[in-house]
Amino acid sequence: MVNNYLTYFSGGISGMVEIFFIHPIEYYKTLNQSVEKKLSFKNFYNIVTKNNGIGGLYKGLYPRMIGIIPMRTIFWGTLTTSENILHNQNINKKYIPAIAGASAGLLQTIIDCPVESFKTKLMNNNKINRINFHGFIPNTTRNILFATIFNIQKKKWKNIN
Repeated sequence: MVNNYLTYFSGGISGMVEIFFIHPIEYYKTLNQSVEKKLSFKNFYNIVTKNNGIGGLYKGLYPRMIGIIPMRTIFWGTLTTSENILHNQNINKKYIPAIAGASAGLLQTIIDCPVESFKTKLMNNNKINRINFHGFIPNTTRNILFATIFNIQKKKWKNIN
């Protein structure tokens, strides 16, 4: 049995690392989704850093931090906690990775969807009237499928090694 506290802590750390390294790429993606003429990464870098320095690459960082760190904490923690709880129930062991993955994917989306809405509005300089759950169904579907497949494959790899 895996230590649940360590898993939650590790999930939070993975969220911080993800934000630091991936946020400029996420910002670039978000801006490209909102303009007619696509930006090359070099043009994007020059435009953003010209006005705001290197820190301009991290515009919209705070909503991402508020979303990604709890989202990763919940995702990894839920995955492990669900498996631990389900192993103590009268459930066929072959279904546990799928159920735990689906649970983690759903909870991840509940946190992520409104934060993504806020982040996109902030990055595009749109007025933020309210945070919404636009795209909840496709995000939920994607996250549940990903987490379920990931967790099933993780179990298969453990059995191989």
